[in-house]
Amino acid sequence: MFGKTAPSCSTQLLIYSNGKWKKYTEKNSELQLGTIRGLKFRPDGALMIGYGGGFGGGGLTVLSSNLKVWTHYNKSNSRIPDHMIRDIEYDGKNYWMASNNGLVKKDGVDISAVFFREGMFKNVISDIDLEGKILWIATNFGLIKYEP
Repeated sequence: MFGKTAPSCSTQLLIYSNGKWKKYTEKNSELQLGTIRGLKFRPDGALMIGYGGGFGGGGLTVLSSNLKVWTHYNKSNSRIPDHMIRDIEYDGKNYWMASNNGLVKKDGVDISAVFFREGMFKNVISDIDLEGKILWIATNFGLIKYEP
């Protein structure tokens, strides 16, 4: 299990484990993009990594707590609606992610998208935050209070 993480210079991920910092890049690991937007630890110690865009890359990666297994989710292999994952929150049951094309929900098995408006650029979500069971969602069109 690892302890601290730090995105650095938008080109790498730094992970502090066993008394040492290790640098992960696209060249020395399975990191999909150097542009990391969101990080969230899961209760099992795995790290969820949200990326900033990319054509075919990006999306979401789950790095196991032993730092050996990288599982990638993006538009090509899942129901994530966009390669940009800006923020990740956990409500004790589901993971919620802000994307350029709607709110992404990941439960234990499935990934689904929640859309609030129709049309291009209408579902850009900049940030999300949890207050109990309420999701506060910052969009280009204002703040949305969402109670799933």
